[in-house]
Amino acid sequence: MGTRRPAGRGEGMREEWDVDVDWAQMQSSADGIERAHGNAQEESRAFQAQMASHGEPWGINNAVGQAIGMCYTAVSAVFTECNQDNLGAYGGYPAGVREMVATGRLTEQANTDDVGSVRSV
Repeated sequence: MGTRRPAGRGEGMREEWDVDVDWAQMQSSADGIERAHGNAQEESRAFQAQMASHGEPWGINNAVGQAIGMCYTAVSAVFTECNQDNLGAYGGYPAGVREMVATGRLTEQANTDDVGSVRSV
């Protein structure tokens, strides 16, 4: 994405970076993140449905079954909340990348225009 090159020769000279950004690739990445997010949401729903379809196979007719059921319910609730929080945060990533692409393209064009106007002076 970027290449490092010396800004000059001699001690104390700083280094600069040439940055080449592939805006189309970034846009494609945003699309891929969006698809991955949709897939993760679907997998989460399918997993929850599969777990619910098993009912309570440990039974509730004795103390051990009841203890297992209470533990399962608590762990399942924490897992579901954590998973939903993560999926909620993840859902905003594609928009963030698209905003970077739009802002980057506009900034790049403005810089090109500015350099062009300075050259014509």
